[in-house]
Amino acid sequence: EPSTPSNTQHPRSDLQRLGAQPFMAPCECHAELPSTNDRALELARQTDLELPALVLTERQSAGRGRGENAWWSTEGALTFSILLDAQEHGLTPERWPQVSLLTGLAICEALDAFLPPGQLKLKWPNDVMLAGKKLCGILSEIPPGSKGRMVVGMGINVNNLFDEAPPDVQLRATSLTEATDVHHDLNDILVSVLQHIELELNRLTENPLEFARRFRERCWLNGREVSIDSGFAEIQGYCQSIDEAGALLVQTSTGTERILSGTVTAIG
Repeated sequence: EPSTPSNTQHPRSDLQRLGAQPFMAPCECHAELPSTNDRALELARQTDLELPALVLTERQSAGRGRGENAWWSTEGALTFSILLDAQEHGLTPERWPQVSLLTGLAICEALDAFLPPGQLKLKWPNDVMLAGKKLCGILSEIPPGSKGRMVVGMGINVNNLFDEAPPDVQLRATSLTEATDVHHDLNDILVSVLQHIELELNRLTENPLEFARRFRERCWLNGREVSIDSGFAEIQGYCQSIDEAGALLVQTSTGTERILSGTVTAIG
């Protein structure tokens, strides 16, 4: 049984600590929201809002994944979104797709402290994997007419258990508590993730080639047979990791395909 510390707090109870993070400006904490991304997209319309901003909720009732996918959420998960000004961080539009990838790297770096080396992998473009199961999902969105603003939503399975989850979720998902048999302080993890995201944003603008190399080291799809639904066509082949721009490279029967976005399924 996971041990339970005497003072287990949800991050909404530690606003002072969150507000002290130099990377974050406004912080909104909610008991429940349909979707933190939806709330962040609303905030993006406030042109005078200081950024980056954080939207956090204890429970997300209608979370979204890529495409039509829903995000199954329960108590003990970290569900939050950040609203960024991409231009402030030197991110030109061609680099915006890399933000989901660098967010995944940041989460891995933050959670490495709790796991043996080499456990956390990245499934392009937006999942963190642990022991072949999904530990975290990431959803990046561009608010309409926002002139360079970005919303990055994250759902990290920390202390949640999947006993009551739908069977397909139990097969595909895991949490930090399930992997470590330890109950983790959500405040510590959230602050660490935010600090690592700031670090990764700075690293990307300073050395974009290094970012691609580090992602390749964690790429869960390397060498796997994959099927990709790009929205226009279905492509099947073997993953060759990513290129320097963050596009997925897939070796097919007719050559190497360069995939900029899509839903990836590992075969077998």
